[in-house]
Amino acid sequence: MPHMKGYDINEVVQSVLSYSERHNRSVTIAYLLIPGVNDRANDVKQLGRWFRDKNVLINLLQYNETDCKAVRRPNKQELVAFRDKLNKVGLTVKIRESRGGNIKAACGQLVSRLNNRNMSAPKKKGASELDTGSSNNAGSSSRLKPSKRRYVNNKSKNGKKGSSHK
Repeated sequence: MPHMKGYDINEVVQSVLSYSERHNRSVTIAYLLIPGVNDRANDVKQLGRWFRDKNVLINLLQYNETDCKAVRRPNKQELVAFRDKLNKVGLTVKIRESRGGNIKAACGQLVSRLNNRNMSAPKKKGASELDTGSSNNAGSSSRLKPSKRRYVNNKSKNGKKGSSHK
């Protein structure tokens, strides 16, 4: 994901697992299956190393096709086979059914259409650059900027909750 370039995946995983342990809560990991990219035996082993014997549910997601023909949607048999491999290494996995694909409104499809439109539109002064280095713009959120609002504490000077400043 373009907005994750500055983060090491192992640190992100450790952060998630630390949260789960500190708060005694189950966490759900969304895993977007892309045939030929992240469905190899090494991927199964890595997921097992990270999440075996942890309080983790893996939601296995099916890639939704966009205009990018370099990436294809896995079929149901591929999803089931990958789920079974993850189960064999001791992981809890649920295949999440995708909705909205028939009207090109499933996860990743709308943002792909938005990015294609924005890339062809003239840039406005001060607009952020799109990440065009990947072959697939689905899920690219480099145009989205985090909120500048920071929450300093739970109470403002007048004692009310939810204070913030810019």
